[in-house]
Amino acid sequence: MCARAIEMIRPVAELILKGEDMTWGPNYGYGEISGPGIKALPFHFGDIGQKWDEIKWGAEINFYTIAQSKRKLAARESLKTTAIVRTSEIVNTRPQILERDEFLYAGGVACGEISIGFSGALGRVDEGIAEMVLIALLMLLHVKAEGKLKAGESQI
Repeated sequence: MCARAIEMIRPVAELILKGEDMTWGPNYGYGEISGPGIKALPFHFGDIGQKWDEIKWGAEINFYTIAQSKRKLAARESLKTTAIVRTSEIVNTRPQILERDEFLYAGGVACGEISIGFSGALGRVDEGIAEMVLIALLMLLHVKAEGKLKAGESQI
């Protein structure tokens, strides 16, 4: 189901990553999804074959590691609420809960036990992409549950 959510969002995410005002450098990024039955599923959007331009962008950055950190922060805080948690809101409203070495970047979202981090574009763009994947996944899960109810099933 995660793979389907990622593929549903891929065309939009890749269009976003091509926008000059959406990234600070490369036109790709890496993400990670975690949730019940999903330890840590990596994914990417954009041209991951694009050569890193050290002159323009500085030393190469491991976007996947940053995405993992964003996801973990959102996941930790999401267990305290039923609302969608965003790392941008955590950093802006509750910086006191940040732990050593956690990034101050937007790009992590979570809802309940499902968490997603994305990194590679501008922070708010990363967060928007992560949230699109989250919403697509939640939609698919709801549709599955409703389908079972319509079929007369009462258990997943």
